Amino acid sequence: MAAARMLGIRLRLLELDLFGAKLHPAGAIPSYRAEGLLAAAGPMASLLLWVAALPLQGRFGDCLRLATLSFALFNLMPISGFDGGRMLGALSAALWGAPASARILEISSYLSLLFLFSLSACMLLCYGQQLTLGILSASLFAEVFLPKRRN
Repeated sequence: MAAARMLGIRLRLLELDLFGAKLHPAGAIPSYRAEGLLAAAGPMASLLLWVAALPLQGRFGDCLRLATLSFALFNLMPISGFDGGRMLGALSAALWGAPASARILEISSYLSLLFLFSLSACMLLCYGQQLTLGILSASLFAEVFLPKRRN
């Protein structure tokens, strides 16, 4: 929210869900640069929380640092709907235009989700764990690539 305010972007809605906060602007975002900076603010907030948790001792501090760093890195993946995807979309649109950007984001989303699913399968076969990552990557794949039903 601070980044939106600094960029002069008015917000219509702040939505919190499993993947963090989603900001919905009141109007169009003025530039690809502003879109990229606004998207970068999410992972930056997670990294700042990680730095703030560095002095914490014990199991709680360890868990908090691991969770915030994992969340920041996961959010930086170039997947449509993630901050990393928004940053890639803004950069590629500024360089090559919106149609090319949409195709680049589609390909990067597909490859990133394929990587997550493959990593899950390898960990499941080798160590007998990480079924959750496979379910997560499959549900993200469905969210990103399957057409939405209209009621």
